Amino acid sequence: MLGKEGLAAVHVKKGEPEKALKLAAEVEKKAPNRSYPNVIKGDVLYTQNKVAEAQSEYQKATTKKEAEPYLKPVGYNQLGRLYAKKGDNEAARKLYDQAVAIDPYYIEGTTNKGLTYGKEGKWDKALETYREALGVEKTDVYAVALARQAQEMTNLQRDRQKAERIDRLVKELAERYRSQKKSASKDQDEWTSRPMILAFVDFQEKGALTERDGIATVMTLQLTDYLNQSKRVQVVERALMDKLLEELNLGSSELADPQTALRLGKVLAAKLIGTGSLLNLPNGTSMTMRLIDTETTSIPMVLNRDLGPKRALKRTSTSSTGKF
Repeated sequence: MLGKEGLAAVHVKKGEPEKALKLAAEVEKKAPNRSYPNVIKGDVLYTQNKVAEAQSEYQKATTKKEAEPYLKPVGYNQLGRLYAKKGDNEAARKLYDQAVAIDPYYIEGTTNKGLTYGKEGKWDKALETYREALGVEKTDVYAVALARQAQEMTNLQRDRQKAERIDRLVKELAERYRSQKKSASKDQDEWTSRPMILAFVDFQEKGALTERDGIATVMTLQLTDYLNQSKRVQVVERALMDKLLEELNLGSSELADPQTALRLGKVLAAKLIGTGSLLNLPNGTSMTMRLIDTETTSIPMVLNRDLGPKRALKRTSTSSTGKF
């Protein structure tokens, strides 16, 4: 049964869902107390857009006690991911806590919990949670990037004057967006060369339900750091973008509209909009990013990358084209 369970997981990685489901069902029938076959079934069903059926399988997995030690928390985590996607952050946190209680080194559950606090604007609690994750693995790419973001947002919340300035700017930008007025300054220096301004619009995540939440967030955070360090590109602050989207009540469905993204770029005085999608596959994540010129609506660059299951986003040289 252990062999069949492992082979079912291999079929999932190879993109052979029917074979995986068949083996998982065999294991479940002969070893009904093992939890991982239900996780496998849940993962396959989710990729088939059968969310309710997937949730049922994850729920079953949490009621069973037999599994390899490193697999025991996965059912709780996956069920928590579904609740988080539905916006039920409290229920998600309870499940992540159960996952970590089973395995204190299960860092996926800890960072996922921190993301639920971030979605609620509870950045101090998010930071505390990410620090717990760093206590388990200080070089974890997700925990490092997310902790830095949470620290910046916590500092912003404590800096009332800066927070008030951002709020005023957000109100002004929101009004410009609604009326689509161009941003201009009477004292604008036409001679001094300025960095190119770029704004990232939330990437769409599709495909499998990964154990780690926040892939798109970590990716854009790292890209922002790399580009700002170059001094040639200035990326619009994430805090400003988040507050503006909240003020305009723009969700993922609206942001998927290219015209909406272009309107946002214009009010932010951004020359380029970075947008795209992440396709979560069984053996990793495939990224497609497009850079859109807000003035001409042309697409000067399309970038495709396979990120891999554990791979951090690394700098990519494009010196052959002379463009970043």
